[in-house]
Amino acid sequence: MPNPRRSGRRGSSPSNRPRRRPSSSKDIPSKEGAAPSPSEKDAPIQPDSERIHEGDNADAKASNQEEPTGRRERSRTGRHRRLRERGRTETGRSKATKKGTHRRRRGGVTGSISRRHGRPALTQRENEVLGKVREQMEAMQQDLSVASQVQSHLLPKKIPTITDYDLGCYYRPTHEVGGDYYDFIRINDKRLGLIVADVSGKGVAGSMVMSMFRSILRLNAPEFRRASATLIRTNKMTCNDIKRGMFVTCFYVILNVEKNALRVCSAGHNPLILWRDTNKKCHLVNPNGIAIGFDEGPVFDKTIKEQMFPLQPGDRILLYTDGVVEAMNEENEQFGEKRLCELVKRHTSESSGRFVNLIMEAVDAFTGEAPQSDDITLVTLRYDPSPEDQTEGRGIIPKDMN
Repeated sequence: MPNPRRSGRRGSSPSNRPRRRPSSSKDIPSKEGAAPSPSEKDAPIQPDSERIHEGDNADAKASNQEEPTGRRERSRTGRHRRLRERGRTETGRSKATKKGTHRRRRGGVTGSISRRHGRPALTQRENEVLGKVREQMEAMQQDLSVASQVQSHLLPKKIPTITDYDLGCYYRPTHEVGGDYYDFIRINDKRLGLIVADVSGKGVAGSMVMSMFRSILRLNAPEFRRASATLIRTNKMTCNDIKRGMFVTCFYVILNVEKNALRVCSAGHNPLILWRDTNKKCHLVNPNGIAIGFDEGPVFDKTIKEQMFPLQPGDRILLYTDGVVEAMNEENEQFGEKRLCELVKRHTSESSGRFVNLIMEAVDAFTGEAPQSDDITLVTLRYDPSPEDQTEGRGIIPKDMN
């Protein structure tokens, strides 16, 4: 016999089932004392099986109407109980959190401050790692400071004093250590070497290559009277030790104080600026040559050329690195060689020390708040004999230059 509860389960509504019309008044429950209607008298008699199913449907309909109400009551009661339990739990958590925050504030731990700003508090392990990172960065900064001091000792300690000549220089690296290099090298009593070089790369790597190049150049310079021969030998020795992809550009000048003349040679460097006081013009001197470190011998030896020219009273030369002419302002505009030549023309009569300072003041005013992007080096020389005695060969290269 079918279960009336099963017929009223969810998804089977009694109202959707087809109902059969009663065929007899005996099958329909009626009120006591009520007389059957005429239509009920004429209706056919319904079989027993159908009367049984009809009773089942009636019981299922009644159960479906009563059961959801009981379920809703039980569900609502359980939901209220869960909310009450959750409220007690969250209240306990909030109290514990406040108490823990109070303890952390009293103990000086910064975890509560981080939570207040929406950031998770650092664990003890993370604090230990950060402490080690800070120690390593401080040690690295100390190493860079020591490297900067070492590099400063590799540069000239003082500017040589030579009769009838006024020399000056300026050097400012981008970082603690730089890749620019300048030097005054005594060749003999009558010859002085002036060098300005720029190593590819900055920072520690550039400074290490610069130190190696300096040692090789100073070793070879006293052996040659020609600038090109000095650079050819220096290039061969440098190529054996320089890292592939790195190179050195330089402009090398040999001053002959006996003849008041210059021998100049460039290894892929910026041109030398020559101010002629007789015609009041700037000339760019740029002999052919490629950078040191590109080729070990044949190509470099054939490419590099040397020029020689005399100096007249009032003439000035200026050697520099690309950090000067390529200095940019906030609009990404470069300083350029034209502005530099105008400054040479305007301040050429100044002493060499003030001359380089005036140039750097103009560069800094041009760049404004823009950061320095490259190392800056300036070396200048002015032939300034006394009007009373302009005899050639009065100058002597001092021995205690370095």
